[in-house]
Amino acid sequence: MAHVFVGELDAQLKEVLFGIESASAASADGTAALSTAVTLEGLALALRMDDGGVHVLSQDGQPVRSYDSVNSLLLNESAGFVAKFNASLSAALAAAVSEQGDESGQRRWADLEEEDDNASYKSYDSAQDDRPWH
Repeated sequence: MAHVFVGELDAQLKEVLFGIESASAASADGTAALSTAVTLEGLALALRMDDGGVHVLSQDGQPVRSYDSVNSLLLNESAGFVAKFNASLSAALAAAVSEQGDESGQRRWADLEEEDDNASYKSYDSAQDDRPWH
């Protein structure tokens, strides 16, 4: 079971490398995975991932705080990570907007005047419903 957590912790750490100083490769520890990460502020965090989430460990190896993912942990523990995360999100959104603009050439809005004003709508009358569950 620990090998699953080792792979998952390594994968989550790789996803956040843009916003931390460094991280060690995860290693197995019983039914969990262990690693360390150093925040942009220089804070070294001992991490443990198990079926209860990702935990920041104290000096004696006891969980101090727990999160559902490494990303959540860093959003709560590192102001530097928050700044880098927000900048990367902003850049990705700007790129998506730019890409969308390039694909369409121009913004397209619904032309409500083209809609059929004489469209007929059938009202629903449950008393005339012949479905078997009514």
